Amino acid sequence: ASTGTEEMRRVRELVDVPLIAIGGITEENIKEVITAGADGIACIAAIKSCEDLGELVKRWEGYWPSGEQ
Repeated sequence: ASTGTEEMRRVRELVDVPLIAIGGITEENIKEVITAGADGIACIAAIKSCEDLGELVKRWEGYWPSGEQ
């Protein structure tokens, strides 16, 4: 795991507030980011570089546990 996801896991254990992951989120690591405790993501580069935003959103929604999008 990257330092960012390790830190998110640590913070997730300490607080009960929404955590938003910012920066470096890609198709390859989004599942790890969510598993680490992210309640939301900010992923400007992924959005700007995709060819079909609707398809990207549909795929990424599937990574959140049911009912938590």
